[in-house]
Amino acid sequence: CVLSHRRRMRRLVRPLSQQVLSKREAVSDLAVAERRLLRERGERYDAYGGEALGSQEWESRWSLVRELHNAQTATETRGIVERLAPFQSGTEAAAALTAATRTDSALAALELFDELERTDDVDLVTPSVYSAAIAACGRAGLADRALALMDEMQKPPKGIVPNKYAYSSAMSALAKHGRWTEARALLRDMWRHGLEPNVVCYGACLAACSRGGAWNEARQILRTMQVRKVEPNDHAFGLVLDVCDREQAWDALLATYDDMQELDAVRPRGNGDDDPPPGFFQSSSAEEYESSSSSSTTKRGLERKK
Repeated sequence: CVLSHRRRMRRLVRPLSQQVLSKREAVSDLAVAERRLLRERGERYDAYGGEALGSQEWESRWSLVRELHNAQTATETRGIVERLAPFQSGTEAAAALTAATRTDSALAALELFDELERTDDVDLVTPSVYSAAIAACGRAGLADRALALMDEMQKPPKGIVPNKYAYSSAMSALAKHGRWTEARALLRDMWRHGLEPNVVCYGACLAACSRGGAWNEARQILRTMQVRKVEPNDHAFGLVLDVCDREQAWDALLATYDDMQELDAVRPRGNGDDDPPPGFFQSSSAEEYESSSSSSTTKRGLERKK
């Protein structure tokens, strides 16, 4: 009877997990994060540009930054970058890196970053520029380079604490290789710096666990999200369902499905609720929360068997 129930649930959950994963493909993490970063950069750029440049020149350069955000091809991006050169602020440099990552390639963006570093201009290599470079690594799956940049920006004399966007991008790079232990270490590092991961950061870490086949760790992270009042979205549940299915962790799969039903996380298509609210962003370590997940999963499995 138990085996029959599991088979029925597996037939139900497998297409469901594939459905919630495919929904995420329609919304690019990078594009959503770009929009948010552009708004943040715009505010900083306004404060910086108003002091450093004449209003007419500032308007001209800011219009080029907007063009970078809307650029569709690598040729268009290169043309705008040439018109902006030399960069007057880190905002311009970060916009150029982000556009190069989106329209050309991550390697092109990282080449531009290396050129900026060789200038030794601290006003150009800002936290936003580092975040954009790490995002390029995340897009290309250059995990080691992403981790090296994370270390570099924190060391003196820079002493820059990575933001949530940098952390989620680094974890995305690790996720492409299933390096879930290092992704979880980055989550703990965020707590040490007083940063509360958001749903995009958790999603990137869950993706690393899913790719690495770490279903139990994925369940623990899902539990941590719920305890820390970060509601898992469809993508987070889909990643956990997928890894449990692939690793044949049926009790964990059924428990995750129950959690998803309780939170009403699976929503009808087309209502707009599947947009990620990033990204991948107070306090104590997650170990105290994560330890309860395994026992909870085991208990549910035993109840089903009874």
